Amino acid sequence: MAIIEKHILRLEVDIAAYIALPRRNGKYPTIIICHGIPAGPRTPGDRGYVEIVENLSIRGYASIFFNFRGVGESGGKFNYSLWLNDLKGIVDFTYSQNFTDTSKLCIVGFSGGAIIALNHAVHDGRIKALILGACPAIINNTLFRSIFEHARKHGTLRGIENMDMNSLIEKLREMEPIKWIDKISPRPLLIIHGGKDELIPVKHAITLFRKAGEPKKLKIIPNATHKLRIHHETINIIDSWLKQIWSV
Repeated sequence: MAIIEKHILRLEVDIAAYIALPRRNGKYPTIIICHGIPAGPRTPGDRGYVEIVENLSIRGYASIFFNFRGVGESGGKFNYSLWLNDLKGIVDFTYSQNFTDTSKLCIVGFSGGAIIALNHAVHDGRIKALILGACPAIINNTLFRSIFEHARKHGTLRGIENMDMNSLIEKLREMEPIKWIDKISPRPLLIIHGGKDELIPVKHAITLFRKAGEPKKLKIIPNATHKLRIHHETINIIDSWLKQIWSV
């Protein structure tokens, strides 16, 4: 039975985090999950990323999901560059916890969160494995403008009413995954993508995989859409790969 606790972490801003553990005591392979840019409200019955951490803990992992600043129950206003600071704070916190097996610390990032996860992991040797889901290889100006317009319309990002879109796109271009993906090696990398991703075509995953160094693996889920977390195959793939590389 998974043990799930909600915490408010006092970082640069208050960050809401959910921690799921297999049991109270012991050290576990640990997974930090980074959400993408929420463009609209969840559909009825969608439990969000909490369901993922619950399923991972049942399989023997300690797992942490958190909201970046300006999203959900976390404080502050949206600032994509400062999402890197949020992730660093979460990694610092996680690394210091008694439940964390620091030799088996992995970040899983989805979509816009995958960009943040990659850019952090490149500079942080504490991250022993990286998983990127529905990650763009390059920044599509039109697509990202549309995503942020939807977020503005639905109120899923706080503080973007007067945001300078041109500056944001320029920052995104500096963080383009294709520019950084080869710097993860020799740490293990898994790329997951939906064969029916309606936002980021699967060719992005193939491009990233070709540029990445070894060891690496690419898994395409044929019928999966952009929202990989709602597809049960995603958890199975993550679990199988981590058990393979870590012999857990």
